[in-house]
Amino acid sequence: MIQNIEDLSREREKAVAEMNGYDCRVLVCSGTGCIATGSNKIYQLFKDLIGDDPSVQLEFAPHDEDAHDSKVGVHKTGCQGFCELGPLVRIQKGGKTVQYVKVQPEDVKEITSICGGLNINIGTLSKRSIEGMFAAGERANELGHATLLDPVGAGASTLRTNTAVELMEKIRFDVIRGNISEVKTLAQGSGTTKGVDADVTDAVTEENLEEGIAFAKAFAKKAGCIVAITGAIDLVSDADRCYVIRNGRPEMGKITGTGCQLSGMMTAFLTANPEQKLEAAAAAVCTMGLAGEIGWSYMQKGDGNATYRNRIIDAIYNMDKETLDKGAKYEIR
Repeated sequence: MIQNIEDLSREREKAVAEMNGYDCRVLVCSGTGCIATGSNKIYQLFKDLIGDDPSVQLEFAPHDEDAHDSKVGVHKTGCQGFCELGPLVRIQKGGKTVQYVKVQPEDVKEITSICGGLNINIGTLSKRSIEGMFAAGERANELGHATLLDPVGAGASTLRTNTAVELMEKIRFDVIRGNISEVKTLAQGSGTTKGVDADVTDAVTEENLEEGIAFAKAFAKKAGCIVAITGAIDLVSDADRCYVIRNGRPEMGKITGTGCQLSGMMTAFLTANPEQKLEAAAAAVCTMGLAGEIGWSYMQKGDGNATYRNRIIDAIYNMDKETLDKGAKYEIR
């Protein structure tokens, strides 16, 4: 249990050590021949089920008798030279390479089934990707892996709302992470938002904080998982305890993708700390918010959103124990 900054820092160090141990890449051919045979669909399925997410781990078996977990990055490549055998997928780890030929969408679930954690992000929906999300979630539950749902834009359209609600009903999640409008939509089973951003009328403020905490705890109890509501004030809660976190900058809300970045990082923290999931989720939110503060402090005249996004990533990369000790702002209610 995290009781102070020192505990939070130790959890961070454990998570960083876990993430730094991964070193595997999934390379999907994007030559014209492979595109013609469906490689873009294969690439998108890998991105949906794995993504450049440090929480995801992949065994090299059966080709490596000493298989172990690795960080997985999914990338498109140029022509891999065997056009008649496409779609082509190349798995690289260390000095070894395994070439898969004529890869089909059905193969992706099996390859993904050996992950250590799963982040289901509904940001880009299609019939194929929705099928893959349910398949990956079912398999992750069977294997007891950490699972996180990021219901991007739930409430903005019927497809998004229904998909998120059905995922929550059919898959057991450790954490649901979204903005207040997305989470309220899941709690109610319906709702409306303006795109992927939270409605200002839903925002958690100092004035309605007690109400927000009560809602987070009640929904966590109903959903049977941790609920992470991010915004100007972040709430990370189970049915009994709620971390109230005040790190971050308002400018972070103007960058597309900061929430998705947090979901990926939070899944990594959950995977590294399976016995302390509430604390791991809270630590991820503190880290992301503090990175936003540090990144903003390095902004120069003429810098904009693209620069700020990279500053945040750099701040996460360079953050150390002392920085987190001094900068994390949270209380437990």
